[in-house]
Amino acid sequence: MRRYWLIAIGIAFVLYFIFIHNLGVVPLLDSDETRYADMARSMLYSKDFITPHLDGIIFWDKPPLFFWVLCIFYKILGVSEFAVRLPSAICALITVIALFFTVKRTCSVKIAIASALILASCTVFVIFSRISILDMLLSANIALSIMCGFLTYYADDKFKKYYWLGFYIFSGLGILTKGIPAFVIPFGTMFFVGLWKKNLKEFFKPEFLIPGMLIFLIITLPWHFEMYRIHGGEFIKEYIIKHHFQRFIGSTEIGREHSLIYYIPTFIVGFLPWTISFFAGIKKLIFKNKNEFIMMNLIGFMFSFIFFSIARTKLITYILPLYMSSN
Repeated sequence: MRRYWLIAIGIAFVLYFIFIHNLGVVPLLDSDETRYADMARSMLYSKDFITPHLDGIIFWDKPPLFFWVLCIFYKILGVSEFAVRLPSAICALITVIALFFTVKRTCSVKIAIASALILASCTVFVIFSRISILDMLLSANIALSIMCGFLTYYADDKFKKYYWLGFYIFSGLGILTKGIPAFVIPFGTMFFVGLWKKNLKEFFKPEFLIPGMLIFLIITLPWHFEMYRIHGGEFIKEYIIKHHFQRFIGSTEIGREHSLIYYIPTFIVGFLPWTISFFAGIKKLIFKNKNEFIMMNLIGFMFSFIFFSIARTKLITYILPLYMSSN
C-alpha cells in the first residue's frame, strides 16, 4: 500500500510540473489566447452570458461554455495569464486521470500508468495543455464521453445507467464547447464499437437512450433556443450553416483548407516521442494481441481520424481527441 502511495505522489508531482508549474509566467502568445481572454473578460463585465462578442462584434464561431469557464476562473483568481490558461491545464489533468482509471478498470494498473504518462508527455498534448484554447476543453469532454461509453461494457448492470448518463452529459457539454464534433465523434465511435461487438442494440435500449437523450437536450438546447430568440435567422445562417456545415465542406470565407492527408504528418509529429511505439502497438494488436479495450480505442481513433480528415477545414488543434485514443 505504501508503495502505491509513493507512486501516486510521484506521478502527481510529474503532472504538476507538466501542466501547472509556471503556467502564467509567459505572456499570452497567439491570437486565440488573447481574443478568448478578452472575450471572456468582456462577457464578465457586460453580464451578457449568452452572446459572445469580440471587439464589440458578435462572435458566431463558437458556443459559450469555454468563455463561461474563463469567467468563473476570473471571478476566483482575477484576470491574469494564469487564470486564462488554468482551465486548459485542468482539462488535460482530468483527462489523464480519467484515462488512468479507465485503463485500470479495463486492463491493469501497469498499463494504466503507462497510458496516462504517455498521454501526459506527448508533444501536442503538453503544448496545448498550457495554452488557453477551447480545443482542450472540447477534447476532454469528447474523451470523457467515450470513456464512459466504453465502460458500459465493463460495468455491472446496476451501474451501466450511470456510465450512459456520463456519456450523454459530456457529449452535451462538448456541444456547448465547440458544436457538432462533440456529437459526431462519441456517437459515431459507440455506433461502430457496437457493430464490431455485435450488440448495437445496447446503444438503443430505452432505459439508457431516453434519459440520456433527455439530459443531453437539457444541456444543449437552452442556449441554442435563446440565441435563436435573440438573433433569429442570423444565428442559423452564421453559427449553424457557416461555422458548422461550411467549415466541414470547405469555405473560402473561413479558409484553413488542407489536403486529405494533412493529419498524417500532423499526428506523427504531434505524438512524439511515442509515435514509433504507437505504430508498433497497432501492428502487435492486429497480428498478435487482440485486446478488446485497445480494439475499441482503435475504432474510435480511426473513426475520428477519418472524420477530421474528410473535413476540408483543418487545424492542428482539431485532432486533439485522437491523442486520447492513442494510448
